[in-house]
Amino acid sequence: MSEFWSVWIVVLTLGSIFACSGLIGWTIKHTPEDLLGDGKNKMHHSCQSWADIHAYNNQVPRWWLSLFYVLVFFALIYFSLYPSLGRLPGTLKWISQEQYTQESRKYNIQYAARFNRYLSRPIVEIAQDPEARQIGQRLFLTYCTNCHQLTGQDTPHYPNLADKDWLWGGEPEKIEETITKGRSGIMPGWGTVLSEQGVGEIASYVMALSGHQSIDASKVTAGREGFALYCAFCHNPDGTGNLRLGAPNLTDNIWLHIGSREAATDAGLEAGIKQAINNGFTNSMPAHWKMLDQAKIHLLAGYIYGLSNAK
Repeated sequence: MSEFWSVWIVVLTLGSIFACSGLIGWTIKHTPEDLLGDGKNKMHHSCQSWADIHAYNNQVPRWWLSLFYVLVFFALIYFSLYPSLGRLPGTLKWISQEQYTQESRKYNIQYAARFNRYLSRPIVEIAQDPEARQIGQRLFLTYCTNCHQLTGQDTPHYPNLADKDWLWGGEPEKIEETITKGRSGIMPGWGTVLSEQGVGEIASYVMALSGHQSIDASKVTAGREGFALYCAFCHNPDGTGNLRLGAPNLTDNIWLHIGSREAATDAGLEAGIKQAINNGFTNSMPAHWKMLDQAKIHLLAGYIYGLSNAK
């Protein structure tokens, strides 16, 4: 945080507290000319003579006022002890990252034996162990559901983990490698290279690869040439994909970047494929080796493997 923004936060925070305190102190004061015989402070405005309705400005209850000033005092003490005002560290020098590190270390020591006893067991065996799968599921719910949802299925732009279609390989070791190191996949957009007609022809050919029949044969023929020139390097000449590059298999009916509702109709599928060819995609899965130790990654890999290989 720059020095300017640090000073800005300090001034804004303390200024707001003192301004509110001063405002309340000012508004509760009575002036002699406003005091009435009944002890109430009548506000002089035109409404007081309408239908004999009068507005009064009574004092704030003392208990409420005392509570407010106690909270102000508490806030000032808190700000002096903890890092609440810009870059000022507070007299206790407390840092949330240090507390998190300490608690994580304590947690890891406490549960290390429980996790480590699975480290020597094969992932395939872990996938069939109910207790191990339960631990892996908790890890999955904590670290994976933001992208892959609760069940790991059917989320556009994120791979379905419950089928057998894998971008980087579905072998136990590959899954563990993916979790550990993360993955990055890039498909360039060809909209600036291909004409609208060229994009449509390649889209028709890709649809034909996945078994769709109601397509103009001439467009499929022309699209085959465009596919060989622009797409075959990553997706292979037969469109079956490339696990080393994370290029999807285009011969099945699984569409990573197209929602199931859109892919259910020829028109929706064609529009989705054209958009993919025109704009391209950049997908990234973060590496988890900094967040999880090897034993936890091993258990998580076992759970994910079991999603697509359940018996």
